[in-house]
Amino acid sequence: MGVTVVVGAQWGDEGKGKIVDLLARNFDYVVRFHGGPNAGHTVKVGERTLKLHHIPSAVLREDCTLVIANGVVVDPQILLGEIAALREQGIELQGRLVISKDCHLILPYHRMLEGYFASLKEGKMDTRSTGRGIGPSHADKVQYLGIKVADLFYDDLILREKLRVNLAAKQAMLGEQEELRYLPYELGKWTAELAPFVGETVGMLHQALDKGARILMEGAQGTFLDVDHGFYPFVTASNAVAGAINAGAGIPPRAISFIWGVAKAYVTRVGDSPFPTEITGRIAQAIQERGGERGTTTGRLRKVGWFDAEMVRAAAKLSGFDALALTKIDVLSKLPQLQLATGTRTKGSYQDLSYLMERNPEVLFHAEPQYVSFEPWQEDLTKIRNFAKLPWRVTDYIEAVEQLTDVPVRIVSVGPEREQTIFR
Repeated sequence: MGVTVVVGAQWGDEGKGKIVDLLARNFDYVVRFHGGPNAGHTVKVGERTLKLHHIPSAVLREDCTLVIANGVVVDPQILLGEIAALREQGIELQGRLVISKDCHLILPYHRMLEGYFASLKEGKMDTRSTGRGIGPSHADKVQYLGIKVADLFYDDLILREKLRVNLAAKQAMLGEQEELRYLPYELGKWTAELAPFVGETVGMLHQALDKGARILMEGAQGTFLDVDHGFYPFVTASNAVAGAINAGAGIPPRAISFIWGVAKAYVTRVGDSPFPTEITGRIAQAIQERGGERGTTTGRLRKVGWFDAEMVRAAAKLSGFDALALTKIDVLSKLPQLQLATGTRTKGSYQDLSYLMERNPEVLFHAEPQYVSFEPWQEDLTKIRNFAKLPWRVTDYIEAVEQLTDVPVRIVSVGPEREQTIFR
């Protein structure tokens, strides 16, 4: 089986947490390879609902080794809070979770910097970040200022010098910050608590592959939040495509045997960005309420829109999807109307846009989607477990998704629970 990758095909919030939890029963390792605590993956099993930011979504699969690989930026305070919260629920991660010593840290001054930059932006420059310090941490990484997990465990004098340089570099923007005076003490406390989990992950994963282990790579965010392939600057700070496993976990692309794309049966977006298929009014409100459309990380209400076939089609080409998991199709039941965007055009033009070729927000803010309408279905889908038993209107919709994206739909999710899933 080798390596399987799960990637979001839209703007994140597609339901990757559920899909990873489902697939993980067949894997030995589940690996986060990019992003940070800006990710929000939800796993619901019975009465238990887990909202995860750092920890891989296979946390309830006790036979899986959970890996936070080098491409993830780690906020020690948030990560340790997650570990403690899971422990309180009877889920012990010691011996199961490995955090790469090469992960870069998110420290309090990164969150302060993000707030500072946000205060300078307005209008179309306001990217409405999560405020988790993700961008400034990545910026330090490429400016050779970053502090890694490994630095916590080496020479304390070197760590203090790195802190001194960082604080001096940021003082012009942040001024004197009283709480940063206590950072060395906090780092010492975090170091002791992180110690049981820290290890070397690249070599570990290669040794596992050599022994025939099955590895599931869990993507965060979504393809169109990718820093290079998304609608920049309305993106995250990392690469969110399947190929990012090479830099983010040290796994070569040739090791990949299967790539899952995960897409909602509609589209959602937190924050500002071009959103060609966005809808408002009563239908939008109905989808938001039924779908529980609030960001797991930010708590902000998600904007909603009709399924954008060009978005998923482009995501499939960027990552090479072998199959799609289509989620939340149950949310579309009993709507007064139902549409799907087959493509998008430049305003006032008959020329179709490709998101592989046009990602300029100033163009996409004015793009015009081309819709086809479907006859809405009235049935409750949440108890159906067999594709053949889905109403014909639903299968028509799914088949249209397959034809327009050129990717087969192999998983259909009809609710948040594990068992509310149809495999084809």
